[in-house]
Amino acid sequence: VILFAFTMLLAPAVSGAEQEQKGIHEPGTGLENTELKEEAQGTGQGLQNEVEGEATTSLQQRNGEEKGMFGENAELRRSRIANSVQEMEMIATRNQGVEEQIRVIAQNQNQIQEDVEEALQTAQKRGGFAKFFVGPNYGQLKDIETRLENHTQNLAELKNLREQIMISADKELIDQQIAVMEKVKAELEEAVNQEKKGFSLFGWLNRIISK
Repeated sequence: VILFAFTMLLAPAVSGAEQEQKGIHEPGTGLENTELKEEAQGTGQGLQNEVEGEATTSLQQRNGEEKGMFGENAELRRSRIANSVQEMEMIATRNQGVEEQIRVIAQNQNQIQEDVEEALQTAQKRGGFAKFFVGPNYGQLKDIETRLENHTQNLAELKNLREQIMISADKELIDQQIAVMEKVKAELEEAVNQEKKGFSLFGWLNRIISK
């Protein structure tokens, strides 16, 4: 009898201990696992930051690649014009009747090329955000177009001087230099057209002001 009574008294205590232990480990009861929640939140935030960082890096790389490409094209054009000018200087030396005129045209072409490349570089610095609101740099683009007109006039004069050159080989060399300069001019005109492309909110106003 005494043993039975002792067992009856002990049973509720054991049951309470088991329930308390279950409350600690079972989900929805006892203490919440705050560390696990914080870790999950931190992982989600870290993933979002990583995605945003990759997008920003990709945009920066693309802009850098475009600027690098523009710079490389400009250097190639400068190099081609410089070689043509050097060739024209040698032609001028061998043809004294038109020596001075050819030298002047060669120097003018070299200067025009430098001025155009600088203006184009300035125009290309206007980023996409600014171009969306105010449009391209019409002032610089207009300056380029004016200088390219001078470029065309110089080539016309050079073609006229060609008829006064007595050495047949030099005539062919002049034709080659004219072809190089005309190709460079076409590339610059295409670059200007590319800068003018795209929609802008107030580009029409910027165009009027730049006239």
